[in-house]
Amino acid sequence: MNTPLSSRISAQELLKRLIGRQDLVLGVVIVLCGFLFANVIYKKQQQKLKGIEAEIAQQEQKIALAKELVVLDDKLKAITTPYIKKETSFTIGKFSEFAASSGVKIISLSVDGDTEIGLYTVTGYRLSIRADYHSVGRFISALESAGDIVKIEELSLSLVGAQARTRKQKDSGQGNILNVNMRVSVSFIKTL
Repeated sequence: MNTPLSSRISAQELLKRLIGRQDLVLGVVIVLCGFLFANVIYKKQQQKLKGIEAEIAQQEQKIALAKELVVLDDKLKAITTPYIKKETSFTIGKFSEFAASSGVKIISLSVDGDTEIGLYTVTGYRLSIRADYHSVGRFISALESAGDIVKIEELSLSLVGAQARTRKQKDSGQGNILNVNMRVSVSFIKTL
């Protein structure tokens, strides 16, 4: 390749000038090295940033899942709360409340004990009540309509003594006072 002599001289002169200005050359070399070093650091930081962004996205997913679990736990508690085991005094109080509202007199009430069945605890109660036929029906209806899982396992009825009743009372079933013995079980979900 033939280049004119003037351009070679100017290149040689330029080279002499550059050699004469070593501080400028050194500065350019330092700037270039700094740029290359900064570029390497920038690429490493970009990789770290991508890793952090991925971790943030993963943590956000975990937070969303945790929030969903809290909502589901609240729903589960709302559904199961009526079926969580209550104190025996609470259940006996409910029996007394049902008896009072039905016009039934509780003669005796005892706890048979607890039985563990799978996820449930079943508590048995023995009740002896006294009332007329319709009041007994209202009492049983109140038991079965309660929020708890109630099962009447045994039921026996007997008429209390011979009573003088009017024909109207005999026909309507009024005036017949019954002794009722029953075994009732109440099932509760076990708490973990």
